[in-house]
Amino acid sequence: MVNSDKMVRLLKIISVIEQRNGATLQALIDECEVCERTIYRDIEALSMGGMPIHFNFIEQFAREIILTRGEMIENGA
Repeated sequence: MVNSDKMVRLLKIISVIEQRNGATLQALIDECEVCERTIYRDIEALSMGGMPIHFNFIEQFAREIILTRGEMIENGA
């Protein structure tokens, strides 16, 4: 079961990424006030839940997290 703090953080991550057409890892860390590992876990949770989201490693220190504009991915598809 997802606790309310995590649910709020997941919604905040989606919102930040959509508003900015992608977001850097550092921007999400700053916005959510959590560590890097927590953001990775949250992105993994969103992805496993069917959210079309992925990492775009442009350079070692300029990592972006992109939410694709396509439809939600269906489980088992």
